[in-house]
Amino acid sequence: MVPLAVLLGLSVGHGLLVAFQDPAFLASVLVTFLGAGLAAALAAVLGTPSAYALARGLLGGRLGTVVEAVLLAPLTVPHLVAGIALLLTFSPLSPLYPLLGGVPVVDTFLGLTLAFFFVSSPYYVSSVKESLSKLDPRLELAARSLGAGPGETFARVVVPNLRGPIVESFLLTWARAVSEFGSIAVVAYFLLGLPLLGTVMPASNLLWSLYQSEGLGVVLGYAGAFLLFALIPLILLEIVKARPWRSASKA
Repeated sequence: MVPLAVLLGLSVGHGLLVAFQDPAFLASVLVTFLGAGLAAALAAVLGTPSAYALARGLLGGRLGTVVEAVLLAPLTVPHLVAGIALLLTFSPLSPLYPLLGGVPVVDTFLGLTLAFFFVSSPYYVSSVKESLSKLDPRLELAARSLGAGPGETFARVVVPNLRGPIVESFLLTWARAVSEFGSIAVVAYFLLGLPLLGTVMPASNLLWSLYQSEGLGVVLGYAGAFLLFALIPLILLEIVKARPWRSASKA
């Protein structure tokens, strides 16, 4: 926390207000937050049932272990490598190219969102899986005994009891995606042809470009401004944690 406090304090006198008035910077923050938010939403849609299957052992012992290792692998892979892997997956060198070759990922908003999803979704799966371990499985067994199928039990029993953890995990994943740099520097350094915005650099890429071209004195104010924006999901996370309805997941 001390380095961040130093950065924020120094940025006040070194262009913090200038950054907030720079249209290029504000556009970069906008596309970063939108892409990260979509990635977090996709993680919630795909990650919640995945976490449930892993937490309840629905995939079996060995298969479940392998699937969990694959899903959580991006946590340990350097994110520059993750970006290269994602880029290669959609390239002519990939065995999946006949299926994915027409998908535009390089320097596109789709590529940005996919990169965010690839590196941040493991945080969602891990967080929800941990919350599921605290959810009494007897609630699910009771629903099944009353005739509810697996899908209905998941939708009407599990998900409502995980409202708090799902929202918290979404915000945590959103915050992690916003801070990403390594993978998007490879896949989406520039975003080309965005409606109403034209060509935009994601925020982390813009800060790196300014640091390389203009030096620390110029990028300092922009770094402080982006830090303030990046705190928004974390502040929302603390607000959600304080809500009384999150206790429903512990009932």
